[in-house]
Amino acid sequence: MGSTLRGGPASTGRQTDLPAPVGRLVVRPRLTAMLAAEVPLTLVVGPAGSGKTVAVATWAAQVPGPVGWVTLDAADLVGAAPWVPIVAALRRTGVRVPALVSLGDGAAGGAAFSTMLGAHVAAHPEPVVLVLDVGGAVPADLAEGLERVLRQAPGRLRLVIVSRVDPPVPVHRYRLEGAVTELDATDLAFRPEEVGALLDHARLTLSADGARALHARTRGWVAGVRLAMLDAERSGGGSWAGEVSAASGSVAAYLRAEVLDQIAPAERRLLLDCSVADDLPTGLVGALGGSVRALERLGKAFVEESPGRPGSFVLAPLARELYYAQLVAEDPERARVLHRRAGEWLAGEGRWSDAASQAARALAWDEVARYAVAGGVVADLVRGHLPAERVAALARVPASTPGVDAAIVRAVALAARGDVTRATAEVAEARPAPDSQVALGLLQVVLASGRGDAAGVVAAADRLGPPMQDRPDVVAAIEALRGDALLVLGRLEAAALAYRGIGSRRGRLALVEALRGELRGARALADRAQSGPGRVDPSGQIASAWASLEGDELDAARAHLRRAGRVPITPADPVPGTLVALLEARLRRASGDLEGARDALAVTPAGSAWLADLLLLEHGALDLAGGRPGSALDRHASVADPTSEGAQRLLWQVRLAEWAGASAHPAPDASLAVRVEGWLLEASRRLSLGERAAARRAVQRALDLAAPEQLRRPFREASVDVRRLLLEEPAAGPSTRPTRRPAQRPELPVDESVRDLVEPLTEKECEVLGHLAAMLSTDEIAAAMFVSVNTVRTHVRNILRKLGASRRNEAVRKARAIHLIPA
Repeated sequence: MGSTLRGGPASTGRQTDLPAPVGRLVVRPRLTAMLAAEVPLTLVVGPAGSGKTVAVATWAAQVPGPVGWVTLDAADLVGAAPWVPIVAALRRTGVRVPALVSLGDGAAGGAAFSTMLGAHVAAHPEPVVLVLDVGGAVPADLAEGLERVLRQAPGRLRLVIVSRVDPPVPVHRYRLEGAVTELDATDLAFRPEEVGALLDHARLTLSADGARALHARTRGWVAGVRLAMLDAERSGGGSWAGEVSAASGSVAAYLRAEVLDQIAPAERRLLLDCSVADDLPTGLVGALGGSVRALERLGKAFVEESPGRPGSFVLAPLARELYYAQLVAEDPERARVLHRRAGEWLAGEGRWSDAASQAARALAWDEVARYAVAGGVVADLVRGHLPAERVAALARVPASTPGVDAAIVRAVALAARGDVTRATAEVAEARPAPDSQVALGLLQVVLASGRGDAAGVVAAADRLGPPMQDRPDVVAAIEALRGDALLVLGRLEAAALAYRGIGSRRGRLALVEALRGELRGARALADRAQSGPGRVDPSGQIASAWASLEGDELDAARAHLRRAGRVPITPADPVPGTLVALLEARLRRASGDLEGARDALAVTPAGSAWLADLLLLEHGALDLAGGRPGSALDRHASVADPTSEGAQRLLWQVRLAEWAGASAHPAPDASLAVRVEGWLLEASRRLSLGERAAARRAVQRALDLAAPEQLRRPFREASVDVRRLLLEEPAAGPSTRPTRRPAQRPELPVDESVRDLVEPLTEKECEVLGHLAAMLSTDEIAAAMFVSVNTVRTHVRNILRKLGASRRNEAVRKARAIHLIPA
C-alpha cells in the first residue's frame, strides 16, 4: 500500500529548524568558505564528534536564501519514512507541495513521487537549500530518490548530506562535472590555531606547546578536544594536554556510546583486533583475521587511510587506545596472540623493529631477541643509530631468557648505556648460531673498542671477513673503529689504509699523514675535513696544528689547537687528546717554557704503549733542552719500543750531547722528520770532528728532504753550530739553487749571538742577508723563503738602511766586516 503525505500550505520562512549551537563555538571561516561553493551536492562525512552538524549549521545560518534542515535518526530511515520530514522541510522553505500527495507503491511509485517532488521544487521561484543530517547509513532507495529530485530541479535545489558514512550516490559523476563539494574528517578536524582559539574562549591556560600537544593527541578531533577541556575544567586545569586518555573519562565514555555500541558485533571484533597495530597494511589486516573491505567501511569508527600508503589504514590515536583497552579487558590472551601474529607478519616483511615491538607486547622475549638481532640491532649500535627509546625496549629482555640472541640484545642495551664491562660479560660464553655469528662478531668489535682494547678491535674486525660486504655502511663504521685501533697501536701505514678505504674520516687520515711527515697531504685533508658537512672532527685541527708546528709556524699551530678545543682522552679514543697534550708541550718547549711543557704532558693514555712512548720521548727532549742528557737516556731505557724512530732519534741526540761521536744516519724508510733530524745531527757530529765538508753535505741532504713538505721545525731546533753553518752556506749545493722554478727551502734561523748593530737586523732580514751573500736574486730569495717578491724588497731596503749601504754587494761586505755573516 502507498502512503499519503498530508500538510498545509507552503511557509514563507527562511532558515527552518536549524540546530542551536551547543557549548562554546569557534568560528571556522575555512569550513564556511568550503560549504559556500555553489554546487548541487555537498557531502559532509566524518565520524561521531567530528563537528559536522555545527559546521554546517554555522554556514546555513548565513545563507541568504531558504534553508530546510532535516535530522534523521536510524529509526527514521526505514521505507518511505524519511520523505515525510523532507517534504515538511521543503514546505517550510516556501516550496509549494500539494496538501495530499501519494508516495506510490514499490520502486515505480517511489520514482514517480521523487520526480513529482523535483518538479515542485523546480517551480519554486528561488533556489532552496535542503540539509539532511543523517544519524545512520543513507539507504540506497533514499539516495536514488534524492538524486532524482536534484536532476528534476537543476539550479533550484542544493542538497547537503551530513553523515558518518559515505552515502550511496554516484559521487564520481558529480566530481567529473565539478558539481560536488566534499568535506571529510581531515577537513573537519581542528587546526592547531583553532584549538588555541577554543582554549582562549574557555579561559583555559595552556602554552603554545601544550596546545600543539593536545592537537597531536586528538588529531584535531572536535569532540576529543572539547571533552578533554571539560575534564580539565573539572580537575582544575594544569598540565593536561598530553594526558588525554581514551581508556577512561569523558572521551572513553563518548567513544563507547557513539562508536562501539553503534556497530555490529563483527565490526566491533574487527576494530578491537586491529587495535594491536599502529598501521594496518592489507596483509597485516588479513594476518589478524580481518577483511580490508570490511575495514574500509568503518570510517565512522575512526578508521583512516594511511597518508601516502594506498591500501594501508590507521586507527585514530584516541580511538585505537580505547579499542585496545577494551580488547585487553575482554580477552588478554587473545591480545597476546594477536601481537605475536602481527610480529610474525611484520618480520616476514622485513620490518624487524616493529616485529620486535609486537613480540614485546606479547611478552615473547625470545621472539623479541630473534627479531632484533635479525633486524641488525648490533649494526645500528655500530653506526650510532640506536635511539634511547629503543635501547630501553631492548633492556626489558629478562636475564632468564635463554639463547645467544637474548644475550646479544642484553649486551647491546648495556653497551649503548656505556656499561661495557657487563656487556662483555653478557656474551663472554655465547656460542653463536649461524644466523647470529655476524652480529656477535660486530658486537665484539664494539665492546673491544669500548674497553680500549685496540688489539682486540683489530682482531675482531679481521675475523668478520666477507659476510659484511652487503652492508657498506656497517663495513665503513667497522673500518673506522679498526683504523682508530690501528692508530692507537701506532701502526700508521695500516691506519692510513683503513681510513682511505672508507673515505669519510678525512680528519683522522689527515692526522695519520701529519704523523707520517706527509705535511702537504695532511694540510689538504684537514682543510677538506673541516669544510665538510656535519660535526667537525677535532682531528683535522690537530693535524693542521701538527703540520704547522713541523713547518715552524708556531702561531698557526696554537690557533689550530684553540679551534680544536678541549679533547678528552677516553679508553676508546685516546689518540686526539694525547696528541693535543703533546703539541702543547712541544709549543711550550719551543718558547723556552720547559716547566709548562712538563705540566702539559701530565696525561695518561691508558692502553697505548705507542702514545705512552711519544710522551716519554717528549720528556726526554725536555731533559736534553734542560741540559740533562743522563735523564734523557734513562727515559730512553724506559720506552716500550726502543727500536722506534723517536727512540732512535732521542738516543742520537743524547749521544751527541755527550760527544759519543756515534753516527746518526737514519734508515731510508724512516719518517721525513726523523730523516731530516738525523742528517742535521750528523752535520753537528761532523762539525765536532772538524769535518766541515761532510757537515755541509749532511746539511744539504736535510735541506733537500725538507723542501717539498716545507718542513722547518728541525732547522729551528738544530744545534747552534749547524745553524751557523746554514747561515754561512745558504745555498750549500746545486740542488737548492732555482732552475725553471726556484726550489722551496725552509726558513734559515739566525743565532742571536751574531747580531751586533745599534739597530739590529730582524731574524728575517738576517735570513735575506744570507741569501744576498749567496748571490740569489730577489725572485730566488722569495721562493726560498715562501714570501712575496715585494716582501723581499722591503727587507732589502731595511738592510741597506741599517747597514748604511747603497747597494747589495756593499751591504754584504759591511755585514762580513762586522761579523754579521761569515767572511
